Amino acid sequence: EAHNLSARLFDYLLQRVLPSEEQIYAFAKLELCFLELALVDSAFLIDGDHPGRILVDRLTDLATLFPRGDDKYLTKLVYVIEDLAYKFDGTKNTITSANNTLSDLSVSLIKQQRQNKERLITREKATDKIDSSRFLLIEALNNFFTERPPKHGVVKAICEVFIERWVVALLKGKSIGDIVSDLEILYDTASEKANSS
Repeated sequence: EAHNLSARLFDYLLQRVLPSEEQIYAFAKLELCFLELALVDSAFLIDGDHPGRILVDRLTDLATLFPRGDDKYLTKLVYVIEDLAYKFDGTKNTITSANNTLSDLSVSLIKQQRQNKERLITREKATDKIDSSRFLLIEALNNFFTERPPKHGVVKAICEVFIERWVVALLKGKSIGDIVSDLEILYDTASEKANSS
């Protein structure tokens, strides 16, 4: 039973965290600790609250949270496993200490995932705002030039210079009405220059 439990756990761990060849050795040592624990403490297989069983649960949860290919967290996990294997003496205290360290690592991973999710949401919201501002501006430009003949110099200046400026201005809170006023000034100035020449 202990062999089946540890084999399933370590197969899952290795598939999830993808350790290097050097790091696999630490996982093998931990599997030996579980087998030894089952031999010296029969409660390990019977008691669901046994620190060894809690350690199995913590490792499984941690592997589920693990970002694949993240060397930083993998290095921390390997360190905890190696430390447990080195200090392992078959007592519950050693396992409880490892459980506490793994809990801290799990909390750190959860925080990191939450931050990543928040960053992604922030980026998506920013993209949505930029798209909305562009749409609003293009709609205003279409309406503006529907009522007036487009002038080549004005259209070129808008495309090359003003569109990005106006999008930023909209994002900063400037109204579309103020931008249309700026557009009217630009258009009228270009018309006056064309008439004077």
